[in-house]
Order: sequence, then C-alpha cells, then structure tokens
Amino acid sequence: MRSSGNSHWTKESSYRPDIDGLRAIAVLAVVLYHAFPQWVRGGFIGVDIFFVISGYLITSIILADLEKDSFSFRSFYASRIIRIFPALTLVLLAVLSFGWIELLAREYKQLGLYAAASALFFTNLLAQSDSGNYFDAGAEEKPLLHLWSLGVEEQFYIVWPLMLVFFFRSNRKVLIGIAGVGLFSFLIGIWLSFTAPAIAFYSPITRFFELMMGGYLSYQARNNNDAVESYFRHHFFLNILSLAGAILIAMGLLLIDSKRIFPGAWVLLPTVGTALLIKAGPTAWINRYVLQIKPLVWIGLISFPLYLWHWPLLSFAHIVEGGMPAREVRALCVFVAIALAWLTYRYLEIPIRLRKYRNNRAWQRQVALRLLLVMGMIAVFGATLFLFQGLKNRIPHLQSYEQDFSARENVDLINILAPCTSGVSHVAKCLSTGKSATEKIVVIGDSHGAALSLGLFKAVNEVNSSIELVYHSIGGCLPLRGVESYDQLGNSRGCRDDNDAMYKWVIADRSVKSVVLVSRWASRVGDATGFGSVDGGTRSGIYRYFDENGEVRGNSEVFIHGLRRTIENLTAAGKRVFFVHQVPEFGFYPPFCGRRPIPLANWHGNANRCSISRSLVEARQSEYRSLFDAVKTDFPALVTIDPLPVFCNAAECSLGQDSSFFYRDDDHLNSAGAYRFSKTFVEKLF
Repeated sequence: MRSSGNSHWTKESSYRPDIDGLRAIAVLAVVLYHAFPQWVRGGFIGVDIFFVISGYLITSIILADLEKDSFSFRSFYASRIIRIFPALTLVLLAVLSFGWIELLAREYKQLGLYAAASALFFTNLLAQSDSGNYFDAGAEEKPLLHLWSLGVEEQFYIVWPLMLVFFFRSNRKVLIGIAGVGLFSFLIGIWLSFTAPAIAFYSPITRFFELMMGGYLSYQARNNNDAVESYFRHHFFLNILSLAGAILIAMGLLLIDSKRIFPGAWVLLPTVGTALLIKAGPTAWINRYVLQIKPLVWIGLISFPLYLWHWPLLSFAHIVEGGMPAREVRALCVFVAIALAWLTYRYLEIPIRLRKYRNNRAWQRQVALRLLLVMGMIAVFGATLFLFQGLKNRIPHLQSYEQDFSARENVDLINILAPCTSGVSHVAKCLSTGKSATEKIVVIGDSHGAALSLGLFKAVNEVNSSIELVYHSIGGCLPLRGVESYDQLGNSRGCRDDNDAMYKWVIADRSVKSVVLVSRWASRVGDATGFGSVDGGTRSGIYRYFDENGEVRGNSEVFIHGLRRTIENLTAAGKRVFFVHQVPEFGFYPPFCGRRPIPLANWHGNANRCSISRSLVEARQSEYRSLFDAVKTDFPALVTIDPLPVFCNAAECSLGQDSSFFYRDDDHLNSAGAYRFSKTFVEKLF
C-alpha cells in the first residue's frame, strides 16, 4: 500500500516487513509448540495469527484488482496455485517417499489418505472425522495433519472472492456482508466449541471469521472515513494499538493451552491482537523496532515452507521412536526444517516469483495447469495407498513382520464367539471343555475382560476341566452395577441394563462360585481418557450411577458407588469376588516398536522401544487405584489380582519377551499374554 508521511496507508499495495515479522511470530509459535509443547503451551494459536494475516493480504490483492476492474477468477486462482503448490508438492512427495521406506502398511495406508486429502485441500474435514481432537496424542503419528489449516484457507478462498465481487458495488453491502457472515462464523464457533469441539476446531465455517477479520482491515483501509481515520493518524494512538495487539497475542500464548475450550471466545486474543498490529501500521513502535528486525523478517519470508516442513519431520521422528523423541532429536528436526525451508524459498519459490513472465496471465495459467496435474497425480497415488492397504508388498521384511503379528492377533479372537446355551445374558459367552460343568467362574468386564478370558480358560482347564468359564463383556462400559455409559453426545450405550441383567443371573445361579471383575479402569475414572499415541486425550465415555436414591455423576464418584454396590451384592450372595487391576497400557501398536529400517532410537542408545517406564504406568493408574483402595478397606474378603509384577520389572513394563508379544494392540492382552497372567492367579479361583 502507498505509504504516507504519517504511516497511514491507503490504496495501492506495498511491502510491509512488519507483517513478515508477524508471520515469524506465528510460525515460531507453532513450531516451538510442536517441538517443545511444555515451553509454549499456547503456540498453536500461531495458526490463528496466520489466518488474519492471510485474510488481510489476499483481500488487499482482490480489492486492488476490483478497483482497477481487472479482477479475474481464473487469474486469481492461478496465482494461488503458483504461490501454494510448488512448496506443497515438494513436501508431499518427500513425505510419501520417506513413508515408502519407513512405514508399516497400516501407517502408510493412513498417510496415503491424508496425502490425498492434502492434495485436494480437505485435510481439515478428514481430521475432523478421523482424529476427533487436534490435541489427541495420536496426532503425532499423522505427518500431514498440520495441513488442516491450509484446507481451511483454500476453502475460504473459494467463497471469499465471490462474496467480494457480489458486494463490491455498494460499500454498505460490503461492510454488512463482512460483519454479518463474520459474526455468524464467530458465534457458531463458540457454540460448537462446547457441543462439538472437533467440528469447532477444524470446520471452515467456524474459522472463516478469522480470515474475514483480516479482510475487513483491508477493506476499511481502502475506504476510510476521514473524520474517524484522523484519530488513527497520530503516532501515539498507533503505538497504543500496536502495544495492545502485542499484549493480546502474548496473553494468548501464555493463557491458552490444550485444556481450554478452543477456539471459542479465547480465539479473540490472537486474532484481535493480530488485527491491531496490522492496523497500527509499519511505523508504530513495536511494528518498527520489534517486528521489522532482520532475523524475524527472514523467518517470516520462509514461514510458509517452514510450516510445511517442520511437522512431518517431528511426526516421523515420533513414529520412528515409538514415542516422544529425545529433546536433541526434536531440536535437530527444527534446525533441519529451517534449512529445508530456506532451500525451498531460495531455489523454488523465488525463481517462480521472479520469472520474467510472472505477470503474463497466459503463462500463469499454463504453469497452474501443470501444477494442478501434478497435485492430481499425488491425490490419485494417495487414494491408491489407502484403497490397497498401504501397498504391503513394497518392503518384504516389514510385510512378513506385520502379517505374522496380524495372524497371531486373529488367532486370539477366533474362540471368543461361543454363545452360552444356558439362560445367561445375551451378551455373555461361554468357554467350556464339553464335559459336565459342576461349577462356573464368571468374568464380567469390558473388552479387557474378553481378552483375559482367552488365557484364563486355558489356565482353568489345566487345573480343573469340569469348570465352565462364562464371560460377559461390553466394550467401553464400566462393568459395575447401576452404571450407565454415555458417548460424547450424551447417547446411552445400554450398558446398565445388560450388566444388571448379568449380575442378577450370577447372583441367582448357585453354580457360580467366583466372579472376576476386569476393565480398563484408568480410562473409566477422572476425565476418562485413553493413553499414548493411540487414543490419548480421547474420552472413552461419560459414566453415571443410578439406584433407588437417585443419580450420581462424576466418573470417579460413579466408580466408587458402582464398585461398592457390586461387591456388596456379590458377597451377600456368597460369591467370591476377584478384582483384577488393569494391565499396563503402552500407547502404541506393538508391531511399531523396534523394527524400523531407519532406527532413530539408536542415536541415543535405545534400540528397543517395546517397553514403557513403570513409573509412567503407575502414574497413569494412580487415580483409580487410590479410589479402589478406599473401597477395599470395607471388604476384607475381596481378592486383588495385580498384573504389574507379571509384565513389569522395577524399571519398566514390556510388551513381550524375546520374539513373542503378550499384547494384541496397545492395551489388550493376546491369548499368550492372558495365559501367562492367568497362570499366576488361577488357583486362587477355586
């Protein structure tokens, strides 16, 4: 924009180094948040800073062309393709190439899906339905997840030029259009932040107002009201705007974290702060002496390729490591990302921008068509990876390893589908030797109960072949009397009726002598979240307890009430009750450990990541164990069975031993693991 002596800028666009400095703040916040989340807990708001800047700059370009009556949709989108596609294509090809070498079929299949979505600019919509939550631990295993923000931007630029052209003839209509659509976007974002957080975070509808905020700044700067704008021409007022903007962004970085309801109203801190800094102009004190320092401007110039490169590097490091990489590895990823960003900027972006034909619209369209073709090929290749299960044959030793594990996993599941012939709950399954059963052992649990039953039946049969094992399990349910489970939308899962029916049968059947309670207890109390990169941060459910006295809410209180009632009812009926503590959770899929072609973990002397720190396991289980201990004091006959001594030593817990696994996924035992565990306590059941 043309600069006047008092820093007020109006019609024609001109370069503003302070905006590049602001870009640097945004990208550094995001990069540091991803690499060192404990340092910059609110760094993810850098994306919101980007949105406002993007809306301001792109709207300025559109308005300038509209004012000259030279705006063309074809030229606008050709320009966007030339700006975005070269660096994005390079990164997508690099990610797919490294994934070909390093990823297992299951991982590469998922990468293919995200590559296709990224090439078609709907990564945000895929992430909304796939990951559920940006802050879930599983996000670290998706190298292209960060491109959700690019999806939001490009979806915005599909509709925004149409709106501007439609409203351009009337200044009032433009203001009304921007204000009305922007307000709707903001308000629906607040509502969805409480009712559907994933949609609120990833949906273009809830994010459009951020880009429109920048668009409003651009339009307002080109259509000034002199009576109002005279106040904005004083350096003192500009400095106040600049300072206020910097304070708001700083507050956002310090106060916002993954536990906040976001975007919600919190998003106003980074967006309004950015708008104020842009409004203040390049001569305001902070804009001039902070945002325009050369290192920040340089980072701002490479901010787009830096954003593209940093997350795949950090994500691949996490995948190869099987967990959070060492601090040194993460620091190296950041430095490599900066180097790759500079190389991309210097040898790919600049040459395209400085081509002598760059202002030739026919040349722009030809280049754009070629880039579109390449991007389309990437989308087809990504879809092929997804449809053909990650091309399992590409790396023979990884294929045989993963197939071997999958075969053992499937064998574990074959024998659990035997329905009971007696009058047991329709959910229950029975495992029997076929001989006359004189006594029954009943396992009541969630999916962990089904997993344990496989090995427990074998162990029981070795001790007493006349015992029938009955197990009743409903995945995701808290297997206690009077407890109902609800999903995130408040829909009942029907756990209470099925569980209570099973308990009534158990209490009435005199042949049932022992009842074993099994569950993933740690994910049923407190905030009821999963663990690790598989489902960490994902809530397993909301639990409520019901009896004749009314209703109890709060997962931990529900656990206490349900456990106490269950034990009381069973012991009063003469049953022996066994409470099985939760097996260690590992937070990653077993085949992902220790078998990578490029074993990054070897860099710091830890070649085998098929284990987890025991202290981490104990910390994860501490809440439910303390609640259980408080209840147990009232029931001295209750027998406690603890798997930690079986799968853990003093320092760590292991997925398996030698070349054999004890788990079929990140938290369920396979038949070998269940049998190993059951052998340690089976004789107590008689």
